[in-house]
Amino acid sequence: MNPVFCRRIPAYVSGRQLSTTTVQRMSHIGITEGFSATLRFVGVGYRAAMEDGRLALRLGYSHPISMEIPVGLKVSVPVPTRVLISGMDLQQVKLFAAKVREWKKPEPYNQKGIFINDETIRKKDGKKK
Repeated sequence: MNPVFCRRIPAYVSGRQLSTTTVQRMSHIGITEGFSATLRFVGVGYRAAMEDGRLALRLGYSHPISMEIPVGLKVSVPVPTRVLISGMDLQQVKLFAAKVREWKKPEPYNQKGIFINDETIRKKDGKKK
């Protein structure tokens, strides 16, 4: 193998990995404060509720959607159009928020859908004659 090429690989790889201090800092924040994500439901009839320990979503489909809440996460629904997700693991919190958002992604023409935290999208103009 080329020794010059072998010396370059660790620098490239180490730049893409998380440093141990970052992991420790994130773990400390997760244990002391916790991480949270807020989902906003924008659209006519878009609602969420907690039913028997599951998250029930009504998103305009012919049937309600029921989602199992992962272990280690707390989900609350203070208002039918808002869902609060909190937990110690940032990746788990964001992953569950993304799975919920997958059902109705924000749509740029009518600006409806499920928005995570303070997410906004630019409104697109429709067809012009």
